[in-house]
Amino acid sequence: MIIAFCVNTKNDAVLDPTCGTGTFLIRSYDRLKTLGTTRHQQLLAQIWGVDIAHFPAELATINLYRKNIEDYANFPHIIARDFFEVLPGHIHEFPAPKPGKGDKAIKVPMPQFQAAVGNFPFIRQLLIERQVPGYKQQIAQVLSNEWRKDYPDLFSNGDLKLSGQADIYAYMFFHTAAHVQDGGRLGFITSNSWLNTSYGYELQKFFLKNFRLIAIIESRSEAWFSDAAVNTIVTVLEKCKSKEARDATPTRFIQIKTPLAEAIPWEIQQADKRWGGLDKLVSQIDSLPAPAAGEILTYEDSTQRVRSRRQGDLLSELEGTGRTAKWGVFLRAPRVFFEMTKRLLASFTQLQEVAAIRRGYTAGINEFFYVSRETIEHWQIEPQFLKPVIRSPKEVSSIKLATGDVSHKILLCQTDKATLRKMKCLGILRYIRWGESRSTKEGKKWPEVPSVSGRPLWYNLGVREPGTILLQMITNDRFFAVYNPKHIHVDHNLFEVFPNDSADERGLLVYLNSTVFALIREVGSRVNLGDGAAKTEGIDWEQMPVPDSPTLKKLGAHWHLLERIMNRAMQPIAIEVRRPDRQTLDAAVMKTLGIDDQSLQEMLYEGITGLVEERIQLAQSRKRVRIQKVARDIEKLKDQIVEDLFPDGTKRFPDAFVDAKAMTNAEEVSVPDGTLRLGPSFFGRCEVVSDNGQRIELEDEDTAAFIVYSQRPNLHIIRIPASRAAVRRANTLYESYLQRTCKLVEAHIFERTLDHKLSELLTRQILEELGITLARK
Repeated sequence: MIIAFCVNTKNDAVLDPTCGTGTFLIRSYDRLKTLGTTRHQQLLAQIWGVDIAHFPAELATINLYRKNIEDYANFPHIIARDFFEVLPGHIHEFPAPKPGKGDKAIKVPMPQFQAAVGNFPFIRQLLIERQVPGYKQQIAQVLSNEWRKDYPDLFSNGDLKLSGQADIYAYMFFHTAAHVQDGGRLGFITSNSWLNTSYGYELQKFFLKNFRLIAIIESRSEAWFSDAAVNTIVTVLEKCKSKEARDATPTRFIQIKTPLAEAIPWEIQQADKRWGGLDKLVSQIDSLPAPAAGEILTYEDSTQRVRSRRQGDLLSELEGTGRTAKWGVFLRAPRVFFEMTKRLLASFTQLQEVAAIRRGYTAGINEFFYVSRETIEHWQIEPQFLKPVIRSPKEVSSIKLATGDVSHKILLCQTDKATLRKMKCLGILRYIRWGESRSTKEGKKWPEVPSVSGRPLWYNLGVREPGTILLQMITNDRFFAVYNPKHIHVDHNLFEVFPNDSADERGLLVYLNSTVFALIREVGSRVNLGDGAAKTEGIDWEQMPVPDSPTLKKLGAHWHLLERIMNRAMQPIAIEVRRPDRQTLDAAVMKTLGIDDQSLQEMLYEGITGLVEERIQLAQSRKRVRIQKVARDIEKLKDQIVEDLFPDGTKRFPDAFVDAKAMTNAEEVSVPDGTLRLGPSFFGRCEVVSDNGQRIELEDEDTAAFIVYSQRPNLHIIRIPASRAAVRRANTLYESYLQRTCKLVEAHIFERTLDHKLSELLTRQILEELGITLARK
């Protein structure tokens, strides 16, 4: 799909800067061939790949070479280097077609590319910096050389504006773009985090000022990567020097509503049909009506929803706010969101304009500062140094927070140890000394941990008054703002809200607990967490749309409606919106906000429940795929173990363990259908029991075990040696063989998995599948 957007003519030179084993390169080869480039040598000359890891780079070389193994006149252009060391126009050496004495490597200059495609790695640049000190500065120097002249907006006082928290792919967009000529296209899979994070602002501005932003594509029906705990998007760009052309571009925000296997159903082997179908999809998107200035157009069919916005409008909004624009809204928000916000904008402002927002305590060493009842009693910590604290939103089930919800207390002590001694506060003093003797797993003493060492007293968290309105950072499927009349302290997983005008408090709580705000909050939160939760950071809360102060005072008149639901447990949103008390509150809020429309309220409920279900199901689909993949890998491992250890099968009982002479006068015993096992013994006699309930009583346990070991499908008569000594000897030899086999299988599985429990489980499964049963220990 990405290549269909980006590789458009048979002469396009294609780059994958993080090519791995060459998947994008192979598909580009097929694409160019379909477009009319037929010679293997020419195809290889147009396709370039780079990867920092040598082994996948070698595999990419092999994968391209084997597209035509008879033609060895050209060598695949795969470079095994860090992409930031690969500069535009540099000359690279590749092996000669026929290596031999005197043959020299072929030197090839890297071209300017018409297309760059791929899957950028999901690695935070900060993590790489820890492994390679100075790496950030190296990257900054590369980007400075490439963009300081043509795009000075990226720099401030000589420094790169990109945040140090930026993922590595943010830097890769800039460096890749330097390799692409004007009119060339870029198409890459990345995490969707740049749609919301602070460093997303510089990326968005770079895209809008240097490219036609063709499309941002996301699937909400399936996880494209089951192993990566991130949500992903595809970004398609076309390098463009003309500001007029850029501003007039209709940027498409595309949500794919079905799995790609359904949206792109054509078989890979049918190349012409597959590429033709993909071209038709791209053409359909390109031919959608272009929005006018200030307009958002929506097109929707069974496979996709496309929202179009004029690129010039996106740039104006971005520069007007000076911060990351919430482009995820265009991908995720239902139609009712735009219907409502269009009516509400006149009386709305941002939360930070009507209230101060503060994050709860960041203690640094939770196990010291958050103390349980047992810890308090053990150290006899004085009560004046302890206050109730909520550590997690999971501890809160209703809107109104009560002291009964609290299971921990927070240690708040502003007094130095000498004064504590004079005050005879010996409990807290002993506890502080104990804390000073403790160390982290890395061996650093608690008072020396960076998050606490900067305080005048390492154990002093300061003095603060708790807020009466609390907001969660992480949301699953329950939406509510907490009313905190008892002024209970909170951890950093919650935010405290302090209205500028105390008269706005009730109205703000009414609004924040309405489903109108639940939808706004869901759309404005970050959904890049792979586990399905939505995350709302402090900056997100500050920018949340809320009514202005006069409107908040009007909403305060509905406090009695909020009180009706304040003390009951809040339900998942799909259940909550069906409750009459919830619907009454929402209707009153919407009417006060100027939306007196029952049908819009129903659309609101449909929109918010659909969004939350979509978010959670996406995470569940990733989990299902991961489980299925693990199951396939386990079956493959079991097959490999059996093939390695038992190429000729296992020894069969009784044939391999009984001397032929012992079977001369063998006794024949009829056995029932089904799996057989040893039953209970009574005074030396023993039963064999079938899984369908039939039983055979035998004279001794050895004979019973012999029958169990001899069973196999469709065998109804079992021959038993007349000599009980022969029976006992055969059982002993077989049991010894089984024990050795069991240990051998388990050892081989552990060698591959390093997991004792899994090794035991898979060993049992393998032996059962081989028809091996150990009747007795």
